[in-house]
Amino acid sequence: MQMTTDAPLPQTTQHPMSLHIGIECDHGGAGRVISELMTHLPDAGFGFRGILANQPNNAVDHSTVRSFAPERAGLIRRLHSARTSIRAALNEFKPDIVASHFAMYSAPGSTS
Repeated sequence: MQMTTDAPLPQTTQHPMSLHIGIECDHGGAGRVISELMTHLPDAGFGFRGILANQPNNAVDHSTVRSFAPERAGLIRRLHSARTSIRAALNEFKPDIVASHFAMYSAPGSTS
C-alpha cells in the first residue's frame, strides 16, 4: 500500500442539473409531478429547469420554468417551438438528466 502526503485536491460542489419537458405545472397529473419536482429536487441537491407547453402560473419562478408556445398555438407551431426551446435549453443549461413528462413535445428536440 502506498501512502502519499500530498494535499487533497480542492473539491468543487456542483449539483447535477435536471431539465424537465412537459405540458404544464401545478395542475393534476404530469403537471403536478413537475410542480413537485420543481419544489423538492433542489432540496435533494439537483438543479431544476423546466420547459412547458403552457404558460406557468404566476406563482412559478419564471427563471426556472419557461413556456415554449402561446396557449392557443397549433400543433405544428408547438412542435417547432418545442424543438427550438429544448435545443436552446440543452445548450444553455448542459443538463445531466433530461426527463420527458410528455413524449410528443420531447421528440422534436431529441433529433439533430
